[in-house]
Amino acid sequence: MQFIANSYVTLYRQQKNVIRGRLITAAAVTPATEQKMRQMVEGKTNGTVEFESEVDPDIIGGFILEYDTYRMDASVKTKLNSILTQLSK
Repeated sequence: MQFIANSYVTLYRQQKNVIRGRLITAAAVTPATEQKMRQMVEGKTNGTVEFESEVDPDIIGGFILEYDTYRMDASVKTKLNSILTQLSK
């Protein structure tokens, strides 16, 4: 029964062009900032976005935006790891 319910939800989202998105930040964002991110994603996908916001202090700063198969990682942690990789070469 659970499989059927999940399949229905997936088909419904495809039919109505509803995209699931996730915004991960180091600190809680204001509703205005979340709305701007939602509008940006909706503009790029021409669909409606179901947005989840998540706070993860481990990313130090910045944000990670995921939707559909797209991932934008603008976190400080990733930038620092990139610098560290470049310096170790």
